[in-house]
Amino acid sequence: AGGFRTENGSKGIFAGGFRTFRNDQYRYLGGLGKFSINLDYYGPLNRPRALNIDAIGTVQQLTSRINNSNWMLGGRYLYFDTDIGFSASKPAFIDRRQLDLEIGRLGFLVNYDSRDNILSPSEGIFFEGEIAAARDWLGASVDFEDYAARIHAYMPVSEKLTLGLRGDLKASSDAAPFFFLPYINLRGIPAMRYQGEQVMLAETELNWQLKPRWSLLAFTGIGKTFGDNPLIKSETANNYGVGFRYLVASKLGLKVGVDVARGPE
Repeated sequence: AGGFRTENGSKGIFAGGFRTFRNDQYRYLGGLGKFSINLDYYGPLNRPRALNIDAIGTVQQLTSRINNSNWMLGGRYLYFDTDIGFSASKPAFIDRRQLDLEIGRLGFLVNYDSRDNILSPSEGIFFEGEIAAARDWLGASVDFEDYAARIHAYMPVSEKLTLGLRGDLKASSDAAPFFFLPYINLRGIPAMRYQGEQVMLAETELNWQLKPRWSLLAFTGIGKTFGDNPLIKSETANNYGVGFRYLVASKLGLKVGVDVARGPE
């Protein structure tokens, strides 16, 4: 359970849990949350407009292991009731009906997980592929589809150095709400700053184990947006930064830390 508040007034509360059953044969992940998020929406005109997304909803996920392998199959259900407002006038290219939507979305998941720890891995691979659809019978007020694939790989370089690699690919259909379009999700780049109908990105991170509980890291990445819509301009953005981690609970592999990152702006 937790909550957050940022310097621009965004805030939220949430509660959830992760649980494994039958010696990790099944994995459950779920939660409830209420959020009020303040963002700058740039859109096809590349002009920032102050935007508030107020939402309450839930995410429920269940996966099952295939025999005794690292592969898992399952599903993820997401429901959110949203209320969206612009501080100034609504952009003309956004349908007014998109400002008050319910998102009811069901996805089919394929996972591969060979990580040595799900919280702070130092070795192994995690892959997830998802095909999802929002439909009225799932609680949605608009029908659309979206697709995603992501991979995180962790490779020990030496006794104290670990290389992390990340790749993401996301795509959505033409009917997806403007706030649900994928965006370049990298540290140092604001959420929804670079959006497209398709987005791909890659990031690398080097972790140096300074002491048993302390580690330093450096990272950099690049992302690119695409779209068949002539209003959506293809853009590229990169990031770089440094950070540190402190091992709070060694039995769990739970770490806390801070990253300082910079993007194009």
